[in-house]
Amino acid sequence: MSPRTTNTITSAVSEGLPATIDLLAQLVAEPSVAGGSEHDNPACERTAGIVEQAFRDVGISEIRLQETPDGSYTVIGSNTAAPDAPTVLLYSHYDIQPVGDRDAWKSDPYVLTESAGRLYARGAADCKGGIVTHIAALRALGPTDRLRILVVCEGSEERGGAGLIQFMRENPEDFRNIDVALIADAGNISQERPALTITLRGLLATTVEISSGQTPLHSGLYGGAAPDALAALVAVLASMRDALGDTTVDGLSNEGRWDHAPYPAQKFAEDAQLLQGAHPIGAHDPASQIWAKPALTIMGIDAPSLDEAAPVIQAKAKAILNLRLPPAADAQQAANALEQHIHRHTPWGLKARVTHLACSNGISVNTKSRPFRMFVDALAASFDNDVDLIGSGGSIPFCQALLEMSPHVDMFLYGPADMLSRIHAADESVGIDTLEKTINAEAELLQTLATKDRQ
Repeated sequence: MSPRTTNTITSAVSEGLPATIDLLAQLVAEPSVAGGSEHDNPACERTAGIVEQAFRDVGISEIRLQETPDGSYTVIGSNTAAPDAPTVLLYSHYDIQPVGDRDAWKSDPYVLTESAGRLYARGAADCKGGIVTHIAALRALGPTDRLRILVVCEGSEERGGAGLIQFMRENPEDFRNIDVALIADAGNISQERPALTITLRGLLATTVEISSGQTPLHSGLYGGAAPDALAALVAVLASMRDALGDTTVDGLSNEGRWDHAPYPAQKFAEDAQLLQGAHPIGAHDPASQIWAKPALTIMGIDAPSLDEAAPVIQAKAKAILNLRLPPAADAQQAANALEQHIHRHTPWGLKARVTHLACSNGISVNTKSRPFRMFVDALAASFDNDVDLIGSGGSIPFCQALLEMSPHVDMFLYGPADMLSRIHAADESVGIDTLEKTINAEAELLQTLATKDRQ
């Protein structure tokens, strides 16, 4: 069956927008947090069921909830297609970050709320907005057997995606020979201009624990001579940044530069909502800092809280670190470099215990393929503006796993989010106009792939 024409697709996207927003409202109403203190397994399963039915309603007939080794469910399925039809994978995830302090939200984080052309709720942008983008694009495209559509919507991306990745490695045949992968888990620099993310940074999550003795010591009796584990940890952490704020891990290059779309410092400061007088850190422009250079973040420290503080020298201190890596960096080599750096900079003869929790390489997509040019054209036409080629400081573990099985896949990373979306923060949102234009561009690409030779 033939897909719709371009004009018909545009009309169908517009006519279907109310249904798309209704589906998004249904999805964000579920607190589908995977992992952590706010983990809600029933909500995750309900959300997976909603996603499954929504894809079934737009023609993905062979679809199921696949339990993965970490206990989460991945919605996975495909349509009925001609034997020679190209395979297009549609990826997103339905799990979300915790909402945090509800008092910081201007509206209920689990009620989709429209204000000034934006839709507010946890997951509206990351990544339930990506899910409805796929569903709305398929609805607008209409039934076709000229594309094999493979749907993959996972339920534990926000905690590393280990369940889906293990399932993929146990079932590699299901993920081989993918021609095009549409990864709706990225976004744009602005509301006005579309963007394609062409690099993802690698990821390293590491804990470091330093011990100095059997028990905490009275600071009056022992202070000044006894080594302080917490002070030692602070010294190690301080060694990982220079005066400009650049990450300085021995053996890890921080000389990367970004030579595509710029990210002006003033706009970055506005998007990041920096306080007056604060400015972007590092020796180079923000685009290079966040898309081409390593960046170490201290995610948390185990130490006495102020309420529990006492005049004692700590015998143990622990931190968890998040190291984002340039796309070309080898994550295992970076893990080794970080571990050696920690040991080298641990003072006073103390020993550090280093544990790597996650380690994944970054990726760079092929910008020279015909499908890539097709999507650039579709985005430019839909937004009536040029397309920015940007990087991402984030990591999507699924992408690296997919490349292991389909190394020649044309991978596109995009989405309806923008720098106003406040992903992972209070008042997360997605622009209605941007959502509609992104849906339209995806549907146009699918229509083109279904009717033209990809070579």
